[in-house]
Amino acid sequence: MKNSFVIAGLAVAFTAHAVMATTISIDNVNTAGTGFNDPTPVTPVGGNGGTTLGQQRLNVFQAVANKWASLLNSSVPIAVDAAMVPLECTADDGTLGYASATALVSFPSEPRASTTYVIAEADALAGYDLDPGFDAITTRFNLSVGDSDCLTGLSWWYGIDPSELPPPNTIPLFQTVLHEIGHGLGFTSGVDSSGNFFSGTDTPVWANYLYDTQMNLLWKDMTSAQRLAS
Repeated sequence: MKNSFVIAGLAVAFTAHAVMATTISIDNVNTAGTGFNDPTPVTPVGGNGGTTLGQQRLNVFQAVANKWASLLNSSVPIAVDAAMVPLECTADDGTLGYASATALVSFPSEPRASTTYVIAEADALAGYDLDPGFDAITTRFNLSVGDSDCLTGLSWWYGIDPSELPPPNTIPLFQTVLHEIGHGLGFTSGVDSSGNFFSGTDTPVWANYLYDTQMNLLWKDMTSAQRLAS
């Protein structure tokens, strides 16, 4: 996603009632002294009690993980490979961040035949870890926001209390990460730049629910050209 102020992508609102404990953990892969490990002292802000820049950033990611965990049902822990690193950026445009599933899989007991699921969803449905030893989601966020050559005049805001509004000229990291982690959990179109499914002949499960009201077709029933147009 490339935009200074708007996070592009699918927006989905839903309510779920958890019937089992779901655990989502953040696997900090930043190197020493940077990103989540930045020792720069800071003042707690917006319900975030971290006293170093790195801890505040990590607190935001874990707060997002806890929020998603409260909405989902999975007996299989979900690990997120995460870091804040420099990403593509200019003074007035840049990539804020991204998240994606580390695998798309089919499995013997899947609810829909010839269908692929992101690994976190597949694990939840199967009831066991289908890809042991690997994180389910990879996410990277832009460490350079606010630098002289990256979205100049803006900065990340690390508040996690929804009752507190972010100050002017800041980008709330919590909401941005919340959106992107959703893609890694399965809210994603599953198509490439030509409209083809990443999973080849198998249909990504989300295509069973994406409906174009002009074509009157679900994405699973479209040609690649129609999905591209949609």
